[in-house]
Amino acid sequence: MLLTIGTFIKEGDDFFGGIATLLFQQKAVIVACTSKRGKRAPDYRVYSNGVKIGEGRKSMSEDGRSYVSVTLDDPSFVQTVNCGLLDEGFGQYVLVWKRPRTVPFIL
Repeated sequence: MLLTIGTFIKEGDDFFGGIATLLFQQKAVIVACTSKRGKRAPDYRVYSNGVKIGEGRKSMSEDGRSYVSVTLDDPSFVQTVNCGLLDEGFGQYVLVWKRPRTVPFIL
């Protein structure tokens, strides 16, 4: 199940909106990188309150749908959060997250 943790609107090459989880609720902007340095450089950088909290890379789903693969990190997070920025149409985008599969804890 995909959970929406952010909503954004696209203006030019950038995305403006907010990210909300139980502990993190901030306005955010996803800014296109105008000069990439190498293949591994991100296509986007994610900022909240002027602080870089993540990066994004253009990706393609198995069914041929383009999206931005976003990695978020903040001291309030237990670990890095991987999510996707999906086009909902009409300039509206959602940032979605899916809990990663974990190995069951066995005593």
